[in-house]
Amino acid sequence: MIKVAIVTGASSGLGHAISIAYSKQGWSVVCGDLSGQVPVGESQTTGDLINEAQLGRAMFVSVNVSDSNSVQNLISTAVSQYGRLDVMVNNAKISLESHNKLGPKPITETADATFDQTMAVNTRSVFLGCEYAIRQFMTQPLLASGSRGWIINTSSVYGLKAETDHVSYCTSKAAVIHMTKCVARESAPAKIHCNVICPGFIRTGMDSNLHSNAAVIPATHSLLC
Repeated sequence: MIKVAIVTGASSGLGHAISIAYSKQGWSVVCGDLSGQVPVGESQTTGDLINEAQLGRAMFVSVNVSDSNSVQNLISTAVSQYGRLDVMVNNAKISLESHNKLGPKPITETADATFDQTMAVNTRSVFLGCEYAIRQFMTQPLLASGSRGWIINTSSVYGLKAETDHVSYCTSKAAVIHMTKCVARESAPAKIHCNVICPGFIRTGMDSNLHSNAAVIPATHSLLC
C-alpha cells in the first residue's frame, strides 16, 4: 500500500525538502501552499520535480492554511486523489520580523496586524491541520502497525527560547509546541501520533534578510548552543 502525506508550505524551504524526502520513500505527496512557486535554486515546482524524477506521485493543492474551509479542501482533495491520508505535516509559516528591511522590532513597535497574521499562519494553521487530519484518520481502519495516522508540526528553536524583538514569531512557535503536546495526549488512545520538530536556523528564502544582518547573526547562532 502506497502511503500518503500532506505537506503544507511545500513550495519552498523546509517544506520542499520534506516533500522530496517522502517522495524518495515512494510516498504519494500532496504539496499544499498558497502558490505553486518554483523553489529557489530549482527549475521546477516541488510536485513537478517529484513526478518527473518518478520518485513517487505528487500533486499541488492551493491552500490558505489559516482558513478552515481551505484546509478541509486540502485534505478532502488528497483523499479523493489517493484514497487515504497517513501523515499530515503542518509546516507552513511566516516570519514577518525576518522580512522587515529595518530588522526585527520590539513589541512597542510591532503592529497588531503583524502579530495577528503571524498567529494565524503559524499557530491557527496547526490547529486546523491537526483537527481535520484527525477527523480523516478516524474514518480509516488501523494499519498493520496498530497505528491510525501521524501528525508532524513544525515549530522552531524560537519556540523554545525567547529572542529579543521577535515577540510575534516566538509566541506563535511556542504555542505550536504546547498545542502538539495537548493533541498528542488526547489522540493517543485512537492510535494517532502527534509530534513536533524545532529546527534551528536554516538558510531559506523566508529568512534571507537575516543572513546578511550582522546584528542578528550572533543571536541566531546562540540559539544552537
